[in-house]
Amino acid sequence: ETSKDQQIEVVWVAKNYEKGDIEGDTYEVVKGDTLWEIAEAVYGSGFEWGRILEANKDSIGFLANGSQALITPGQVLRLP
Repeated sequence: ETSKDQQIEVVWVAKNYEKGDIEGDTYEVVKGDTLWEIAEAVYGSGFEWGRILEANKDSIGFLANGSQALITPGQVLRLP
């Protein structure tokens, strides 16, 4: 009996935070985080994500076309 090759599809799912879920001056990124969701957790609005980007511009990369900020699990962000 032969078995079929199985492919595992990795699906990324964004976290769904609410205001107050993240507190403090810093935050360690976990899988599924986005700057938008972190901003919702800290400030109550995803539209405030630029505040986090600006405070961490020395440690946040971008896609080659510049369209998206890249954060990675384990990265520690300053929260202004």
